[in-house]
Amino acid sequence: MNKKTKVLFLLEAFDKGGIEKVTLDIVNNLDPEKYDITVQAFWFGGHCQSQVKPHVKVIPFFFRRYVRGVIRLIDYLSPKMLYRLFVHGDYDVEIACSDGGAAKVISGSTNKHARKVCWVHMDVVQRGSKLKEFANADTARPIYEKFDIIVPVSCACKDTFFEKCGNDYPFQVVRNPMPFPEILAKTQAFVPNFPSEPLNILCVGRLVEQKGFDRLLDAAAQVKKTIQKPFHIHILGDGPLRAALEAQSLQLGLEHTVSFLGFCDNPYPYLKHADAFMLSSPTHFKSRCKTTSRNWFNISWRCLGSTLNNCRFRFCYNFFMNNFSLCFISISTGHHGNHISFSGGCFLPYHLFCRIPRIVINILSFCLILLIIHLLFFCYY
Repeated sequence: MNKKTKVLFLLEAFDKGGIEKVTLDIVNNLDPEKYDITVQAFWFGGHCQSQVKPHVKVIPFFFRRYVRGVIRLIDYLSPKMLYRLFVHGDYDVEIACSDGGAAKVISGSTNKHARKVCWVHMDVVQRGSKLKEFANADTARPIYEKFDIIVPVSCACKDTFFEKCGNDYPFQVVRNPMPFPEILAKTQAFVPNFPSEPLNILCVGRLVEQKGFDRLLDAAAQVKKTIQKPFHIHILGDGPLRAALEAQSLQLGLEHTVSFLGFCDNPYPYLKHADAFMLSSPTHFKSRCKTTSRNWFNISWRCLGSTLNNCRFRFCYNFFMNNFSLCFISISTGHHGNHISFSGGCFLPYHLFCRIPRIVINILSFCLILLIIHLLFFCYY
C-alpha cells in the first residue's frame, strides 16, 4: 500500500468567507486514498468547518475555546517559535492559505523535507496583512523566501504581490476550483420566494466596504427616480456594515426595493431563479487580470453563466483592456435570443489605467452602473 501524502492547510478561520470556501472545496475533493489531510485554524469552529467530510481532520491552532488576547501571540512571537509551539505533525506539504499570520507561521517551519506553499488570494497592496513583517518588500522577504512556491489565485493577485514584494520568487498562478456538479445539484434545493412582477436582481457578498454595496444603493435610488419600472434587489450576505446599509436603504426610500436576506449556506437557487446578477465591488476592477492576452476588468456586472440556463434574463457587462485598449459591453436576453452590444476604443494603456486615483475609478464605476441599469431596463422591457 502506497504511503499517503500528509498535507497541512493552515488558515486564520474556517467559518464564512472566500478563502474558507475554497479551502473547504479542495479538502473535501482531494482523494482520501492518496492524501492525509489536516486543516488547522487560528479560530476553531465555524460554518465551513461544520461542512468538512469525515476523513478531513480539523484541529485548533491555539485552543478549542476562545481565549481572549491569545491571537496577539501571532504579533509578538517569532515564526519559528510559533511553529514549534503550535504545529505538531510530520507533514509532506504545508500550505499557508493566506498571507499574514498563516504565512508567518509556515515560514518558521522546522520540517526540512516539507514542501511549503503560500496561497495569495487578494490584493496585498490594498488589503494585505497588517502584521509588521508584511509592511514592505524588505520586511516580507524573510517570510516569503522560506516558501518553495507562491501561488496567487489570479494574475491580478500576482501583479500586486510583485508590486509590493518583488518578482524574484518562484510562483505559479492557480485559479480557484469550481465544483460544478455540486453547484448544479444545489441549484435544485429550493425555489426562492421572489416577487413575480418586478425584475429580480441578486447581489452576493460580505457586507463590508470593499464590496461597494453603499454605491449600489445610491445607484438604485437614482434609477428608481428615473425609470418607472418595478425592480427588486436581493442582497445575500452579512457583515459589519449591515446596520449602516439598512439605514442607508431606509434613508434613500428603498425599503420596498432592496431586501437584505443575510447569510445563506446555499446561494445557488437564488442565482438560478434571479433575472440578473449584479457585482458592485470596486475591488474587482483587477480581479480577472490577463485572461489570455487581455487584462480584463470586471467593473460592475457579471454574467450568470451558461450553466444556469433557466434564468429568464441574462446580463453581462465586461470592461477589459489589452495592449490595444479595447472596451466591450454586451447585453443579451434569454426571452427571444436578442443580443445588443457596444464596443469602442479607449485609448488608455494598461499601466496608466492602474495609476488612476481610486476616487476617479469609483466615480466612473458609479456612472457606469447607472448606464448599465438603464440599458438593462431598455433591453428587458
